[in-house]
Amino acid sequence: MLASRLRTSLTLGIGVLLAALYLAPDLTQILKSAYFNLDDFDNLYWTQDLSLRQMLAYVIDPHLEFFRPAGMFWYWLMGLLYQLNPVPFHVLELSLNFVNVALVCLVTLVITGRSISAILISVLWITSAALLDVLWWFGSIFEIVFTAFYLAALLAFISIKSWPRKTLVVLGFYLLALKAKEMAITLPAVLLLYETLVERRLVINSRPRVIFYSILAAVSAYFATVKASSMADHDPSAPYFFSLSLQTLASDSLWYAGQLFTALSDQQSVALLLLGGLALASLMLRDRAMLFGMAFAGVAMAPVIFLPNHLFAFFWYLPSIGIWISIGQLTHHVSETVVGRMGERLRFGGPLVSACVAGAVFALAQVPARENRANLAQWTQDYAGVFRNYVAQIRTLPEPPRGATIEAQDPPRPFNAAGITMVYRVLYGRQDIRVRVARASDSSAAVSGQNTPNVVLAATPEHLTLRPDETGTATLTWDAGNLDDAELWLSANGSPEQLLTEASKGNRVVNWIRAPGSYTFRLYGGESPSGVLATVEITADVASRTDANQLP
Repeated sequence: MLASRLRTSLTLGIGVLLAALYLAPDLTQILKSAYFNLDDFDNLYWTQDLSLRQMLAYVIDPHLEFFRPAGMFWYWLMGLLYQLNPVPFHVLELSLNFVNVALVCLVTLVITGRSISAILISVLWITSAALLDVLWWFGSIFEIVFTAFYLAALLAFISIKSWPRKTLVVLGFYLLALKAKEMAITLPAVLLLYETLVERRLVINSRPRVIFYSILAAVSAYFATVKASSMADHDPSAPYFFSLSLQTLASDSLWYAGQLFTALSDQQSVALLLLGGLALASLMLRDRAMLFGMAFAGVAMAPVIFLPNHLFAFFWYLPSIGIWISIGQLTHHVSETVVGRMGERLRFGGPLVSACVAGAVFALAQVPARENRANLAQWTQDYAGVFRNYVAQIRTLPEPPRGATIEAQDPPRPFNAAGITMVYRVLYGRQDIRVRVARASDSSAAVSGQNTPNVVLAATPEHLTLRPDETGTATLTWDAGNLDDAELWLSANGSPEQLLTEASKGNRVVNWIRAPGSYTFRLYGGESPSGVLATVEITADVASRTDANQLP
């Protein structure tokens, strides 16, 4: 027992140490340059006035009214302790990432039974270029926290023998994971896959097993029902529009494969074929851990693979663990083949060969992606600098008077009216400030609209106040006069414009407005967006503490 614990501790320590050594240049740059983005300011605003009692109440609230409270808790805590000093935020974020490295190492050690494989898998996972955003942006705290609880639930499920105790512990971790991010809903399916593919023990203890999975299924169904009503979008251009189609599955699978294997980002079909080859190797080798790894990745990715307008590489944070488990197992098979062919010459050198093969696999994964990773890190650093510099510029201005509406002239493109409003409200700890963005392009649009007297573009209402999980509705009315080829385009929260409709006149209900948000609609004349006829903006603020429904 003592030897086993020592081996486990040594494996985890080496895995975390190697990951930290490899990432040391990144960590130094992150602590020096990383900053907050718009989502961070939104989350800081929503938590800045909450008490400890209120924050904890949201974490245990069964009604799920508050947005991801197990993740929001860290915004509340760090905002309370350190205000807008980014360094402590990112120290916490990086520390929790390394906690997850240890958890990944432990999970894979339990599943594979091999220390070298566990170390390789955990280091390959955290050093993947696809996870770079999780190191740089505090907004990834939701990903980090839900993955920690998810892995803790998996470990509890594997290690605890008593079904009543197993049920209570796994259910507790599952609820916390769900409270951190919606992707955690896949946990019951992953546990069932583990029993089916790895342990193959479904025929025993059937009664407590049925009770266990029934409880998890009931929780999952309730959670899915609540979140589907509050987060699902029905507009094809909306971020949370769920497109359950083979076309979406194919296109998103190609994109995510290219993000996981960054060196093949321009050859996405090759990257997807590589994943297919890994799955085929799992079947041919009949390796249960490899099969579980591939199934784990597919199931864990399911909640986001059908979101065509919401693609982020860091969604690989949990699912890629399964891919690296399969690669780690394949590496073990290669090592065994090499040792077998060397025979008596490697009587005592088997572990050394395994370590060398693992090192070669790590190099094979990292070296081709080095340039892409460096470019991505530089872009992320520059992007963080835009936020840092603009917030510093705001801080040089005098504090706005009560009830002020501030006009921001041509802010950097990541910033929109709702985002800058949140920055001001967090900087000054107030709820009465609003910001209106004035851009040169919008001025041109206004002039164009004035020169076309028959043009109408209006929104009712133009401003909404919503809770974080609430969706708002507004009505658009437009008339391009005698232009038959008018187009209505939408830019949501400063994102690139998307064509909403082609019609010279009409009315449209938009029922996917979210707070905080800024939705700019532009009416163009002609087949391409070359002449702006009119512009209207719908803004949505988060409800103030006095307006929102609070827990007792």
